[in-house]
Amino acid sequence: MVGLPFVVMIILFNQQILQIFGEDFLEAGPVLIILSLGQLFNAATGPMGSVFIMSGYTGLFLLNTILIFGFNILMDIVLIPRLGIVGAGISKSVVLSLTCLLLTLELYFVLRIWPYNRQFIKPLIAAVVAAVITNLMISASRLSTEWFTLVLGLIVFFTIYIAGLLILGLDKAEILILKILYGRLRMILIRVKRKLTKSE
Repeated sequence: MVGLPFVVMIILFNQQILQIFGEDFLEAGPVLIILSLGQLFNAATGPMGSVFIMSGYTGLFLLNTILIFGFNILMDIVLIPRLGIVGAGISKSVVLSLTCLLLTLELYFVLRIWPYNRQFIKPLIAAVVAAVITNLMISASRLSTEWFTLVLGLIVFFTIYIAGLLILGLDKAEILILKILYGRLRMILIRVKRKLTKSE
């Protein structure tokens, strides 16, 4: 719910985001998207490795680590010489995704735990709707600068995404997550305000 909108924004506005760092970074757009998708898979599975360790399956976790490490090296050897930085991004994302898939299947067959339910569909629906509407609005507006495009895109997307989540309904766990995020954001703002007050 939290990570998905940022990944969608990276997919939609990777060029505008990279523009912040300079023209030389624009070619890294595909790599940024690939790595973001890999991290999204990683975030969607959660701390499964910790679950195995706490459940006493340290040997299985070690075996997974060795297999993943070997597969990562193999992917790097195959892809990086042929595709360069894009190959490195693909290798990292594929390894992350397969790792998450492996741990998910092992978690089910070994511990009989399945971490997903229908609640995972709601953020996906909200993100897709928000992405489509945002893309149409940005395409129709034809803004002159990359900055305006990025700022307007962020405002439109997150407004529609949050509205979509509220319309689809939040469960208790999601409400708890939002309260924690709000509390942390509030503490950050209070600290910034105190520092500004002291500096004055």
